[in-house]
Amino acid sequence: MKLTFTLVFALFFNNLMAQDPPCFSETFSGSTNGWTYSQGASIHSYNNPVNNCSNDRGIVTPGVGGNNPCQVKTPLITSNGGVKVKMTFDMFVMDANLKCNTWKDFACTTSMDVVYYVGSTAYQAAVDYTLPPNGPSNTSKVVVTFYVGPNLPAGTLYQVEMFFKFKSGVGNCVQQNTKYIFDNFSVCDLQEVAEKGTNHTITRSVPRSLVSTDASLLVYPNPTMGATQLNIQNGISLKQICISDMYGRIVKRQTSGTVIDVSGLGKGSYIVQMIKSSGERISNKLVVN
Repeated sequence: MKLTFTLVFALFFNNLMAQDPPCFSETFSGSTNGWTYSQGASIHSYNNPVNNCSNDRGIVTPGVGGNNPCQVKTPLITSNGGVKVKMTFDMFVMDANLKCNTWKDFACTTSMDVVYYVGSTAYQAAVDYTLPPNGPSNTSKVVVTFYVGPNLPAGTLYQVEMFFKFKSGVGNCVQQNTKYIFDNFSVCDLQEVAEKGTNHTITRSVPRSLVSTDASLLVYPNPTMGATQLNIQNGISLKQICISDMYGRIVKRQTSGTVIDVSGLGKGSYIVQMIKSSGERISNKLVVN
């Protein structure tokens, strides 16, 4: 009887551990290493508005005033071998003085792009994901889930990079006297494929729903066998052009010119993404024959 109980307990314990893998988390309260962020951002103290205004620490960014996206990149994380990644963090929008009673909503709709890296390979995880409203009547918590498939086998080192910006297509929106606080970050590798929740997004490769087409980015010829030309409206300042395959892997990028040589790419469908100097990203589909 004792042996049976021991075996049953061991099986239960093993199953529990298999269903609840360890997560990487960071509260920025102690010694913090490996994080990188935009110029002007820093790990700084603030009064946490959801914790009785107690003293806390997080990455304080200069917001995205003037349409300049702010960027936060994690240290190296060791994968547990899940097929998707669940990422959570707190985001507080406050006045530049960081006083607790200045917690407020985003001045206009704010979104983020998410990219994860395995070595020198970059994978697009989420495009233009809308952050939930902020401020005292809403929530500070952001939860994003993205599908990684076989890209992160157990033991793989990877990093996640988040680009916070105004929602594409909403026009200019300057947030003066505003800072963002990024805090209480957690990322977990999960085994199950489906998850419910209104504040989750699951991206498999780059789904059609995440590809925002715009007349300001036309691709021709399309389909193509060799080179393709980007027709970009006058007055648009271009920062970078990226081409991703349907698994989200960035296979080609360039910082100048509007002609892209795709002769080295295999046949199939790709996503061409133009990144403006403002940080806005516009995408269109490209077929290589």
